[in-house]
Amino acid sequence: MLLNLMNWKEVEKYFKEGGGILLPIGSMEGHGLHLPMDTDSIIAFEIAKSVGKKLKIAVAPPLTYTITGLNRAGNVQLKESTLENLFTDIISSFAHFGCKRFYIILGHGGPDMKGVLLKGSQELISQDESLHINMFHVSRIVSETCEIDTRKDKHAGDWETSLMLVFRPELVGENKVKDFSFPSPYGVYGDPTIATEEKGRFFATQIEHWVCKQNEGSPTLKG
Repeated sequence: MLLNLMNWKEVEKYFKEGGGILLPIGSMEGHGLHLPMDTDSIIAFEIAKSVGKKLKIAVAPPLTYTITGLNRAGNVQLKESTLENLFTDIISSFAHFGCKRFYIILGHGGPDMKGVLLKGSQELISQDESLHINMFHVSRIVSETCEIDTRKDKHAGDWETSLMLVFRPELVGENKVKDFSFPSPYGVYGDPTIATEEKGRFFATQIEHWVCKQNEGSPTLKG
């Protein structure tokens, strides 16, 4: 179920019946010369849709503008306070109408990003202890379940490119630059030249299974 395609009476009924929300969160950030700017959002949204279909949970539109570095043209960086307010306002709005359970799929990470979202979640829960906010970081799940060292394959490399070959193959370009320098002039930290659709399907399945298994529990930051 895509929340934005439901009408408001359907949403009202869904919340009254105890339905939760999957919220994908990504970024607007350069990903090499072969992937689109919103790669993180696409991956988070597609994972959320597959989990939502399996668990019958509605999926909200992805939150794309978050925290990045202003080091490549087109990158958008929100202030930490702006992102926290945006995130808490979104959750509070759904909670106002009775939604109590939220599953956040993070396609874009970094300590600042995760710290802001965790802080916002803790503040929301302190105001309403009936809320459950579970967060899942895609990169961390890949490292836990797929034997991928995401310290070396961190950005626009093998696993992200492989997932995009499954989710949006038409958007994956041929100009794949292998780069392990930091900061990278290309926005790559990894090796996209070894990415395959087959690996992408494996990664997607592992991420989906992980999130589905962990969908219950107290509010926490998974990864």
